[in-house]
Amino acid sequence: MIIVIAIPAIYFSMPSTKIINLIKDGDYEEAEELYYDSYKNGKGDFLLNKGLLGIAEKCEKDFINSDIDSEKAFELMNAVKNIGVKDIEKDVNDIYSSIDDLSSDRMLIENAEEYYSNGNYLMAVSQYNSLSKDSPLYEGTAARIEEIKAEYKNKVLEEVDTYINDDRPNDLVNYISNNIYSLNDSAIASEIMEKYYSYLQTKTDKLLADNLYDSAVSLLSSAEGYFSDDKKIADMSANLENNYVKSSLKKAEEEFNSGNYEAAASTVQVAMQQIEDNEELSNKYDEYKAYLPAYINNLDYFDKYRDIYGNSNYNKVADNTGKMYSRAYCVGYEYGFANYLINGSYTNFEGTCGVAYQERTNGDTKFFEVYGDGVLIYTSPVFTSGTMPSTFNIDVTGIKVLRINYPDGGGNCKIATIFDGKLYNANNISKKENEESASEASS
Repeated sequence: MIIVIAIPAIYFSMPSTKIINLIKDGDYEEAEELYYDSYKNGKGDFLLNKGLLGIAEKCEKDFINSDIDSEKAFELMNAVKNIGVKDIEKDVNDIYSSIDDLSSDRMLIENAEEYYSNGNYLMAVSQYNSLSKDSPLYEGTAARIEEIKAEYKNKVLEEVDTYINDDRPNDLVNYISNNIYSLNDSAIASEIMEKYYSYLQTKTDKLLADNLYDSAVSLLSSAEGYFSDDKKIADMSANLENNYVKSSLKKAEEEFNSGNYEAAASTVQVAMQQIEDNEELSNKYDEYKAYLPAYINNLDYFDKYRDIYGNSNYNKVADNTGKMYSRAYCVGYEYGFANYLINGSYTNFEGTCGVAYQERTNGDTKFFEVYGDGVLIYTSPVFTSGTMPSTFNIDVTGIKVLRINYPDGGGNCKIATIFDGKLYNANNISKKENEESASEASS
């Protein structure tokens, strides 16, 4: 019993044991003084060496497990190093260096999380990527990087959607170019660009449908400026003119097939104004033009007497009932005429005639005549205030020279105004309708 009691007493009274316990208790200076009082040669015994290394190894483990912070870890390690036992100097220095590296790694992680909490995902990932894969703290880092990347991707995609929904192309392309390659992640970059491609396609299609070809060119040129090596954008830009021509011709064909010949020709004409010297557009316009009515207001006379009154700028006009028309026409004041060379191109001359709105209270009378190659082919009703408008449709088949004549009889010619007077070739239209009927029958 005496021996059993004596052994621990001897153990705890040994200098090595006291030094170890003093360090564990945080009495570093007293531990150092005791060491230099007890060991004169800079060496230690087995128990001291084992105890000091045990403290160092536990310090490293606790630091890795985050049981102690870097301040406490370096405090313990400095206490062990200050003892200065040469036998374990290399091992202690290795552990110290390891903790020093771990401290730097932990600083990177803390910085990364601080950047993350402030919404700076790119710097957070950058800090995490700076962490060595050999670091004991690296475990879980790869998964954390992917979490941050995923959150960043969602944030970018939400922002991209906002710019798209608000239709802010300049802000959109600038934002994407500043963020798409930041994480060096091809999958994220691809997903973002697919959204951008879809937006560009939708936007250019709408611009082309609205005949804003120049705006579509500008949109894609801006995109190419930001993404000069992007083949898909380059292809969209290269195919833009062809797509516009195709979309215009498709729209015009639909209008033409529905019998709206003016709209069909107008659609092609607008496209021709956007794109000059396009043979496909020119040929189609010539085809449609044969079906178009020619408004008398827009024809060039080759001979006239007195002034022609009309609204060739297409300001809306009204008759004495208040009905609106696109065009109004008359010749002279009290009398006058105009001759037109139509060279047998038309079969019908039709329109409405009546009292112009500004003459609705005029009690004078007026009428007009239509001559074909010198032969009277139509005489309008005699109009005065209160006379209702009248429609007309005159056969002008084969006629070369058409004359609109207001005889001398007093009264303002506007009392007998021609509203929306137009010439057209019914044979062309009939031919087309017959072709369509034959096609439907055969199918």
